[in-house]
Amino acid sequence: RSARLRAAPGWPHRPCTDPMAGHTHIPADAIAGDVEGFPRLAVAHSRKVQKGEDFDVAVVDAKWTPARGGRASSRAASTADTSIEFAMFGLFDGHGGKACGAHCAERFLPELLIALDSEGAVESDANIEDEFERRLPEALRAAFSAVDLDFLKQDIHSGATATITVIRGRCIVTAAVGDSLAILDLGPGFPAIRLSHEHRLDTLQSERKRIEEAGGGGRPTEDEG
Repeated sequence: RSARLRAAPGWPHRPCTDPMAGHTHIPADAIAGDVEGFPRLAVAHSRKVQKGEDFDVAVVDAKWTPARGGRASSRAASTADTSIEFAMFGLFDGHGGKACGAHCAERFLPELLIALDSEGAVESDANIEDEFERRLPEALRAAFSAVDLDFLKQDIHSGATATITVIRGRCIVTAAVGDSLAILDLGPGFPAIRLSHEHRLDTLQSERKRIEEAGGGGRPTEDEG
């Protein structure tokens, strides 16, 4: 599945539930003067609910405020910016019940912030923007694992895809498991760009190889011939 998401106003976040809504967010960095580097986020949300197992989350004003360590330089000491504002969108297509999708929507952002902090304090003379971009890919992997392990402890027979997109300014980072898609729409006259792969046996050879190397296998269903 793919979906357009509505920004859930306020903080902390909550899953989006309205069938159609609109919201435009002006990033804090744009308000501070960097309009070119931080365009407005115009967000729409529309989805077709099937069996009530699909969940999504949209947060346009998430903040990472790392601890700072080391000896502060004169440059760092005069810098007022100590937080990174970013947007996070998530789509969770549930199956076998809604428990897993609901869990992912509730826990993913908190686990991402924990993972960003896991390397410890950011040196006082380090660029917090560069540090956020450096830590983000591994933090996403860690958040996926943490959310998964926490749900497995509940011993509930339910599952979900998980597609996450993090946006800061003009930097977009996507991570996903399952066959939900993140798509970048560049507007009229430009082709849409897939930001994630569908983890399907029939479309992704690396996924088939991973399953076979783990001792599994796959075959077409009766409907697929």
